[in-house]
Amino acid sequence: MVHTAYDAVPLVPTFPLKIEAIASTSNSSLLLACSDNSLRILSPQSDPSTPSSSGLVTDETYVEERSMPGFFSRRGVVTMKTVRINEGQGAEMLLVLAESIGFYRVPGMETVAVITKAKGANVCAWDERKGLLAFGRGKRVFVFRDDGFSFSVVRTVYILYFPDPECDGIPRLSAVHWRLCEFIWAGDTLSFTGNLLSIGGRGFVEVKEFGVPDTVKSMSWCGENICIGIRREYMILNSTNGALSEVFPSGRIAPPLVVSLPSGELLLGKDNIGVFVDQNGKLIQEGRIVWSEAPSEVVIQQPYAIALLPRYVEIRWLQPPYPLIQTIVLRNVKHLVESSGSIIVLLENSVYGLFAVPLGAQIVQLTASGNFEEALALCKLLPPEDSDMRTICLTMGATKKLWSNLRPPEKLVDAGLDASDLSRGSSAMSDDMEASSPVHLSDETSALESKKMSHNTLMALIKFLQKKRFSIIEKAAAEGTDEAVLDAAGTNFRSYDSKGPKKFNKGRGSIPLSSGARERAAVLDTALLQALVLTGQSSTARELLKGLNYCDLKICEEILQKMNLYAALLELCKCNSMHREALKLLHQLVEESKSDHPQLELARPKIHPRHDY
Repeated sequence: MVHTAYDAVPLVPTFPLKIEAIASTSNSSLLLACSDNSLRILSPQSDPSTPSSSGLVTDETYVEERSMPGFFSRRGVVTMKTVRINEGQGAEMLLVLAESIGFYRVPGMETVAVITKAKGANVCAWDERKGLLAFGRGKRVFVFRDDGFSFSVVRTVYILYFPDPECDGIPRLSAVHWRLCEFIWAGDTLSFTGNLLSIGGRGFVEVKEFGVPDTVKSMSWCGENICIGIRREYMILNSTNGALSEVFPSGRIAPPLVVSLPSGELLLGKDNIGVFVDQNGKLIQEGRIVWSEAPSEVVIQQPYAIALLPRYVEIRWLQPPYPLIQTIVLRNVKHLVESSGSIIVLLENSVYGLFAVPLGAQIVQLTASGNFEEALALCKLLPPEDSDMRTICLTMGATKKLWSNLRPPEKLVDAGLDASDLSRGSSAMSDDMEASSPVHLSDETSALESKKMSHNTLMALIKFLQKKRFSIIEKAAAEGTDEAVLDAAGTNFRSYDSKGPKKFNKGRGSIPLSSGARERAAVLDTALLQALVLTGQSSTARELLKGLNYCDLKICEEILQKMNLYAALLELCKCNSMHREALKLLHQLVEESKSDHPQLELARPKIHPRHDY
């Protein structure tokens, strides 16, 4: 495990009935389909009568608020989820695939539409953007379109009238009535004459019906197409003309698994391997997710992919090489359901919530373990107002550039920043911790935690740089030796990454940074020196400068002078063969020590590298 990305919190520790399916609503309620064919509505225990203003599932215990006996048919619930229409801006509805497919208005659970042609369907997919419903029944795939509000009587049926006191006298159609007509609409137009009910409102219109080679096991919309998993292979079905194209076999162990990604692409399961394809089924050359075992369900919540495995829940990074982030051991898990800000985990008699750990805490964990690439990716998700953490990410950005081939060396950080910004940004981080904005001055605890977090991040950065330093410095020194040999022979040396010949110059300050190895060495040593200074390790910084190093002269001079570390500044002069400047600095320091009234601001001699050609 790399770090803790999610915390598992019990929402319903124990429930008296077996839970078949679960869904969450925008008012923070949980909808439970139970084994006795009832629908149970649960709310947070803190105040069940008041919906959460955030609309997020909360990390607290849920209690039953309302029970609706006989809501489902005897077949049991195959799929249950909340959906929206009109690109997510319309009313929230509960989609239920049981004996047929039904839509119910949330939160009152009034019947909106029932599609009895879906009787016997085993899988369905909803396109929220277009209002299209696709479902598989046997070797047939059907496509229905939400036709909006018609405000006209679309069908007249005879039913037995059973008033429901919870619906203010308006009859609610139970499953037994669905068999009386092909479609049932419930909306704004209702009229009664005895037991004659005329219904007008939202309707679903059948658009297409296609034949497929075998029973559909899994399906998902992908643009204008539908990706289906049948038997042991995947196919792309054109929803306009019904054309089928094969993708690849699904594997021998696990059934087909089609998962839609936020980008519109797909993740297809091939036993324990997840393969990325585009909307036309073409392979995407960005690696593959290799799960520990074959998953039965996968939920995507950026930047992670969460999979339900036989023995636990596995969380992986959704970027190559898709490393393992965390495993959560929960027994007898039935389903994973994506919810706003969390993942709902359904067990037979209990419900857990997986709540994302705050990004700042995740970044600290990742940097402490040396996983700077993942930490930098999380930094991109931080809100703009989190300036302190972004400053830390600026320092870590220098480490990331060690593995890039960018040149010249001033491109140490993201586009638009030069090398000097690294020093100023790192120093600003220390300043920001000392003097935050007036809004945060009163919160001493928050300031202390922020300062501690910054110190821990820098210590992790030092550990990481020291670990990588030996091999990089060794390569840089080897290139310097090659140049010295060629210079002794009177030969112009063309460095590995340069566009023209470079003549080797005597003195550390004159070593060109045109070579790839020495460029990376300069980035590493400069970042390491700054981190050592900012964490108060001045003696270690001096030792670094005494040995072979590639610290950037301008950046290091600036930070050492600002921190009044003159012993280290002298070593910087020595290692760059600038003995005249070192003597001037020593003389000025001696004169200052002899003065009875030292100046508050003593001008320090600027160090300029020598160029001996």
